[in-house]
Amino acid sequence: VYVREINIKSNAWTVGGGVKLNGFMGHVGFKIKDNRLLNWIHTLAKYGEFSNVGYRRHLGMGVINVVNKAN
Repeated sequence: VYVREINIKSNAWTVGGGVKLNGFMGHVGFKIKDNRLLNWIHTLAKYGEFSNVGYRRHLGMGVINVVNKAN
């Protein structure tokens, strides 16, 4: 598994009480050559798409979208 492409930008958001939260937006593409790993990683990524990941999910942070690309 390796990073194939990356295009991210860090951002800071201010939420209630003037609290600043750091995060990023963008996309990261991975190349997975092992089909056994591909199935596991895809399953976990789809679960992450359902549940979101990381900190402050209830504020809309941690949203991921899984996109399948051949090649």
